[in-house]
Amino acid sequence: VPNPDVHPLILTSQADVARIRHPGETAIYRSNLALHGMALLSNPEKGVKTIAD
Repeated sequence: VPNPDVHPLILTSQADVARIRHPGETAIYRSNLALHGMALLSNPEKGVKTIAD
C-alpha cells in the first residue's frame, strides 16, 4: 500500500462540517479559514493584481 501524499490529520482539519441540517439534506462544508459570521472565501476580480488596485 503506497503512502498518502497528505497526512490524514491534515485532511480532516481543512473544513468544518455543519452539524445541523434537514432530513435528506447534504452537509455543508465550510473552510476553517472562513470564520463563522464572516463571508466565505472568494476569488478576487481578474482586474485586481495588487492590494493597491
